[in-house]
Amino acid sequence: MGRSIASKGHFAALCCVFLSVVLLASCGGGASSSSLPPTPPPAAPTDLSYSAPPTFVVGTQITPLTPTVTGSVTAYAVSPMLPGGLSLDTSTGAISGTPTVTSTMASYTVTASNSSGSVSATVAITVVAATPSISYGANSFTLTLSAPVQGLAPTNSGGGATTWFINPVLPAGLNFSTTTGAITGVPTAVAAPTTYTVTAQNSGGQDTATLSLRVQSVLLDLRHAQSIALLRLSSSRVLSLDTSNSWILWDYAAAAKVVGARAACWSSNCIGHSLLPVDLEGPTMIAETAAGLEVRASSDGHVLSSIATPVIGPRRALSSLPAQATIPLLLRSRLRVRCRLRSAPRARMSWRRSLSRRVHPQ
Repeated sequence: MGRSIASKGHFAALCCVFLSVVLLASCGGGASSSSLPPTPPPAAPTDLSYSAPPTFVVGTQITPLTPTVTGSVTAYAVSPMLPGGLSLDTSTGAISGTPTVTSTMASYTVTASNSSGSVSATVAITVVAATPSISYGANSFTLTLSAPVQGLAPTNSGGGATTWFINPVLPAGLNFSTTTGAITGVPTAVAAPTTYTVTAQNSGGQDTATLSLRVQSVLLDLRHAQSIALLRLSSSRVLSLDTSNSWILWDYAAAAKVVGARAACWSSNCIGHSLLPVDLEGPTMIAETAAGLEVRASSDGHVLSSIATPVIGPRRALSSLPAQATIPLLLRSRLRVRCRLRSAPRARMSWRRSLSRRVHPQ
C-alpha cells in the first residue's frame, strides 16, 4: 500500500510539470528555433547635396536638378517656396520646371528624411528675364528739318527691357525715351548722317541696334524741269509748282511724291502775273483744271470734290454755280474768288484765294 501511494504522488508531480510547460508555451515563454530577432530601424540619411545650378531664364525650361544622398529617403521638402514655375519632386528630390518670373539669387533649403532622421542641403537659385532682342525695322533714316519724326519706335521680340539708352546724343530737337526706346521730336537743325547705337537692358542682359540718322532741309530734289514758282508747307506735306504749271504734292517726312499733275490756267501767262493755279492749306489742296477746280486730300492726293468753272457774262446770273460753292465776284478788270467747300461729311475746309485775272465775257 505504501508503494501505491508513492506511485500516485510521482504521477501527480509529472502532471504538474507537463501543465507548466504547456502554460509557458502558450504564454510565449521558452525558446523557439523558428523565432527571428526584430528588424533594426534604418539609419538617417546623410550627405545630401545638389550641384551648383546655372542662372535660369524666364520662359526657358530648366535641366532638372537631381540630388545625391547617402541612405534611404522617404520624403523631400523645400523651404521657402521655389520661384514661380519651379517645383520639387517630394519622392526624388529633383527640382524642375519652367520659370515664369524673375528672382534675385536666393537660398532654398531641401530636407531629405526617413523614420530615423533627416539631412538638409542648400540650393542657390537665380532667375533672370530673357535678353531683349530689338529692331527699328531699318538701319538708315532720313529726317526732315521742322517735320515731326514718325515711325522711329523699336520692336522687341525678346524679354522686356527695363532701361534704354542711346549714344551719341541725337540731333537738336530730337528726344530719346529711356523707357520705350522711341525717338520723337522735331529736328531744328540740319545734321549729316551719323551712326547711333541704341541699347536695351534687363536682368538677363542687353541687346543693341545701330541706326544711321540724317536731318535734311525740306526736300533736296523736287524733280521739276522748270524754275519753282510756289512752295507751300503744311503739316507733313509740301506743294511745289514750277513755271510750266506742273505741280507735285510731296510727303516730305518720307521724301516721297504723293501725286502730281499739270494745272490748267485761264491765262496763258498766269505764272508771270502771280495767278497761281494751285494751293495748299492743312489737310486739303486745290488745283485748277480745264473744267474748273479740283479739291484734293493732301494725305494721298485723291479728289474730294470738283467745282465747274462758272461761265460769267453781262447777262449771266450766278444761280448756276454749285450749291457748295459761294463766289462773290468783283467785276471790272480783276476777279476775286472766295470758295467755301464741304467735300465730305467729316471733312470741312475753308479756303480763301484771291485771283487777279482778266475776265473775258462770253
